[in-house]
Parts: sequence; structure tokens; C-alpha cells
Amino acid sequence: MQILDQKAKEYFLNYVLQCALAWVAIAVVLLFFDYTSAIGQNITIIASLGSSAFVLFALPKISSAMPRRFIGGYIVALGLGVLFHSIALHTLSNGNFEKGPILVFFGATVVALTIFVMVLTNTEHAPAVGAAFAIIISGWNVTTLIFIMASVVTMSSVHYSLRNHLKNLS
Repeated sequence: MQILDQKAKEYFLNYVLQCALAWVAIAVVLLFFDYTSAIGQNITIIASLGSSAFVLFALPKISSAMPRRFIGGYIVALGLGVLFHSIALHTLSNGNFEKGPILVFFGATVVALTIFVMVLTNTEHAPAVGAAFAIIISGWNVTTLIFIMASVVTMSSVHYSLRNHLKNLS
């Protein structure tokens, strides 16, 4: 049974540097959210960005790391998350419904529809689906959406500019 990846010895510097890039990307996101005191209510969105950092810097050659899918996936996810969060709030305010079942229904719905729209538009980026779900559960504000998209564009720019030097680490 082999525990370490066979490529680890040959590409050790890539392993270290690419993981360091992921660390920097997430550290900047966490610092911003901590600075704006919004980290608690946005932790699930931050988790999706952490998963995206893995895709971009550990598996940079796979299709979901490409700019169209990475950025497009977040655009789809955030758009649908905001739309369905608004519908969920409207449903809660206009009826005698309990919050839990409504969040379950709209959470499951937004996940399924986000996947559907992503595969339909060729913008598949699995971690972004978590952001759509997070918006249903945690809510959103304009500052959070702007920062998420700025983080996504920045991470994608770093990935794209280093694309010739990054290697899939698995």
C-alpha cells in the first residue's frame, strides 16, 4: 500500500508552492470577512471558496478550473442563490410556514437548479454550488456578493497567469 503520491518527489516544489497559493487565497478571503465582521454568517460561502482553491491550485488542469467554468459557475450560483433566497423570504412572509421546511425545500431546489443551469451553460464548477446553498441558509448582502466575485476573479487571474507552471498534483 502506497501512502504518498508517486509524483510527490519529482514535483515537490510544485506541491509546496501550489498549496501556498491556496493558503494565500483563502487567508485573504478570511482576513476580509474577519475585517468586515461577516465571517460567521458567511462561513458556508467561504467554505465553497476553500473548495475552489483546491480545484484551482491542486488540480489546475481540469475543466472546472478553467476561467469560464470557475467564474461562470459562481455567477450562476450566486444569481440563483439570490433569486431563490428572495423567493424563500417572500414565501415565509406571506404564509404560515415554518422556516426549517422552507429552507430545506429552497436549499434542495437551488442546488438542483444550479447544477442544471451549470451543465446547460457549460459552467460546471462543483464548489460554487455550495455558495448557492449558502445564500439560502445564511442570506446575502451586496458587499458579500461583490467580494465573492472579486475573490473569484482574482483567484482565476492568478490561476490563469500561472497556468503554464501549475501541475495537477494528483
